[in-house]
Amino acid sequence: MAAVEQWDDVADGLEARAEELEEGTALGEFAFDPEEALAPLPRSPQWLDGSVFQTHLDLMARALHPDKPNEPTDWPYVYQGASDDFLGSRADIAGYRLDEGIDFEGEFAVIVGPVPMRTTPDAALAQVRLLMLCNDVSLRAYAGPEVRVGFGFLRAKPSTVFSSVAVTPDELGGAWRGGRVHLPLRVERSGEWFGHPHGSQMTFHFGDLVAHTATTRRLSAGTIVGSGTVSNDDRSVGSACIAAAGLGIRSAWLLAVAGGALPLILVGVGILTWFQERRHAARRPGFPPLVSPPERPARRAPQDS
Repeated sequence: MAAVEQWDDVADGLEARAEELEEGTALGEFAFDPEEALAPLPRSPQWLDGSVFQTHLDLMARALHPDKPNEPTDWPYVYQGASDDFLGSRADIAGYRLDEGIDFEGEFAVIVGPVPMRTTPDAALAQVRLLMLCNDVSLRAYAGPEVRVGFGFLRAKPSTVFSSVAVTPDELGGAWRGGRVHLPLRVERSGEWFGHPHGSQMTFHFGDLVAHTATTRRLSAGTIVGSGTVSNDDRSVGSACIAAAGLGIRSAWLLAVAGGALPLILVGVGILTWFQERRHAARRPGFPPLVSPPERPARRAPQDS
């Protein structure tokens, strides 16, 4: 956290240290063990999560309020979540009941420097310091009632999981452009492919998201902003959450789940995601399976034609 708050003073030194580690010349280096890693920021001043993939918004609108179609707006949807208890990628997600409808949501997220109130999207984008992956754990049984009340998520959003490693935007090379991650987010459930939606289809980019959240207040350095569940129009690429997969594959089944007729699939199922095809294996911050779920039929990734 201190490094993010003093970024201009420490960035050059951190970059030099990273180069030494990659070259194998750093003093006191040791093997990185994600089992021992906490979230890059175990706590932060704020956790602001967007929902800026229109396909996901449309799919979830059908589940949460099927009588009211989703209407696109000229500003991004964002909620403020809990930021006092982030989980590392290897931490157990435990203690939830089956009837609470636990789900994972694979996302991209950024850590920003200080952002002044009423900043522009371009200026906001310049404050992006680090990129992470995120599992926005969700309890679907609470989401519908809380949305209908109109006062925001609380019980529906327990502690959020973040990747073991955060990287500077330059690590993505040309895949970081226009405030979007132009890479697929590979998602596995219980060791089987679940989806690989692409990050380029954000309706609003991260600069838009950060500027929107700073409309009427400043953002402290270390604030984390999420993209929302990565989702694409092409349903053959799969999904980054169980709920969207149900709507895309078995619409009637998921709508029954949202109405309380059935619980969502499993409790405690892990998610494995990474930035695909990065240069260094250590730069693939991932979420491994967190517990052993019951046996389920395997789903295979579509074969290239």
